Amino acid sequence: MRSSTIPGFREIFPSEEANYTDLVRGLGSDTIINLCAALNSELTCPEPWKETQTRLNYIVIRRFTDAQRSHILRAFDLYKEKAGSGFQGAIFFRRYLVFMMLRELNNYRIVETRDQPHHEFAFFRAYLKIIDEVNDGDHGDIDFRSLDKTDPSWTLRLCWLPILRQFDLNEKGNMIFEMLKAACFLDFAAKNFREPLRDYLLSFGLSSPGQLMDSYNAIYKATELYDPNAMLRKYTLITVDSATNVLHLDAQRISPQTKEKLRFSDLKKRPVFFSSQRQKYLVLDNYLAQRKVFRGPYFELFHQTSLKPQDKALQNEAYIRYSQQVADVLEKRCLKPILTLLAQEQCDVLHFDDGSESVPDGYLRVGRKIFLFEYKAYFFPEKLAQKPNFDDLKTYFDRGFIANEKGKEKGIHQLRKQIALLYKSGFTFDPDAKTLLDNGGLTIYPVITYNDFYFGLNGLNTYLNDAFVRSLPKSSTDKLKITPLVLMNLESLLDMVLTGQGPDHTEQHILQYLTMTSQAQERLRFTGNSDDFLLAYAGFDELYNWQFALRPGDLEKAQEVLDQLITLAGISFDDLERPLQ
Repeated sequence: MRSSTIPGFREIFPSEEANYTDLVRGLGSDTIINLCAALNSELTCPEPWKETQTRLNYIVIRRFTDAQRSHILRAFDLYKEKAGSGFQGAIFFRRYLVFMMLRELNNYRIVETRDQPHHEFAFFRAYLKIIDEVNDGDHGDIDFRSLDKTDPSWTLRLCWLPILRQFDLNEKGNMIFEMLKAACFLDFAAKNFREPLRDYLLSFGLSSPGQLMDSYNAIYKATELYDPNAMLRKYTLITVDSATNVLHLDAQRISPQTKEKLRFSDLKKRPVFFSSQRQKYLVLDNYLAQRKVFRGPYFELFHQTSLKPQDKALQNEAYIRYSQQVADVLEKRCLKPILTLLAQEQCDVLHFDDGSESVPDGYLRVGRKIFLFEYKAYFFPEKLAQKPNFDDLKTYFDRGFIANEKGKEKGIHQLRKQIALLYKSGFTFDPDAKTLLDNGGLTIYPVITYNDFYFGLNGLNTYLNDAFVRSLPKSSTDKLKITPLVLMNLESLLDMVLTGQGPDHTEQHILQYLTMTSQAQERLRFTGNSDDFLLAYAGFDELYNWQFALRPGDLEKAQEVLDQLITLAGISFDDLERPLQ
């Protein structure tokens, strides 16, 4: 794991003063958005990262003059001398391209010009300016000079405040996971919110949940088209034909604004753009389009139908009730099937929440090893992502994973109670565990699983584990070996299942994660290195995706497992395709 430093306008053109507006004056917004979307899509190509970056650099600078090209390459060399291994020549990153598109959508200009080489140089200079502006915005969330290193929270401040704005753009898509959640949700909605769901579908000219999923899948397939011989290998323009659901596509279209400023959260809701220049649709960010497959119907069904009360005083309570119902569905139809397949034949006991006191959402025992799973289907609030505030973040995490505002114990204390019960008498569904405890002891792996990528934020696992360890009575550790708490995206568990892994592999991944982070913390005491800092406070999923996650080409091998998962989740695609009357 390595942090990257990227030169901006100040490093490449140190003697110049320029603002973004002047740099793009001769370029139309449609042209810039198209080029940013194309480069952004290229970053998802199934090829080595360095190869992609080298190709993108060539695409952009190939028509520069000799003097321009020479200046850029010389400036890169000078910057590399200063940055060292932190700069590998990579310039184009999703985050900056996305914010450049947002900048253009908020300041939309129609400029009638013919394609000229000097336009590409102007675009490149403007992109470098965006890098400066975005990085300056990160630093605005924290005053590094006022950080008090004697304050126990200083490392968390350093993890959360500068990182949070950019963290969301580290999230990649997983179409299998999104389609699984969407299918479970829509099947539930068809049975329990039939009339609102029917009205929602009719707004797109659709009659069944399956048609909605087909529409999302058509967009996904378009973004996955790949031509290894083309200069731009994944640049996708969506042509409207008789098979295209234009109403649904148009509902995802983001429009240029002249009044209210668009934010990244708006792009999450509407990741599609209609290019007036090319008279076609294009997806601005492939991963946002994938994440919308579940999040879109989930939020829109409530906010755009009769499920949302007209009386504002009742809306919050109605949404809480709605979100809890959906969370219960995801626990029963996603978590349970995933853990069932993970358990395989080597598992001695597999049990799920049966409503009894202190029973975990998932309990899996193999010999003397017990995995305790608590599942939290929270959505991280957009307002905290847009304007990070340390005290607000800490309060939110405390209420979600420690105890809520009414004092109800959550997350770590649910796990603490389960461990205390194991130590005292054990669970009635696994009487052998008590015998094993009394005759050699047990090893406990406490895990909190979640759906929202944000909970893999650097430092959060460390913070919650510290609170978890403080909550444990010392008496329980004489016969119980309790490993540190791990926060794990349900998506990672799904990945393990699809790649044929079992509890032993899960244990290995957990232990490797704990070893890598603890070793990085030890090194950090002596090096003060930013790479060691990021690794020391990394979340489990970041390291799992870095080293072990599903790779392109693995899906064919996973098809049989996926079919089993769909069956266990109770998903019938025939039912989903049936029109709602």
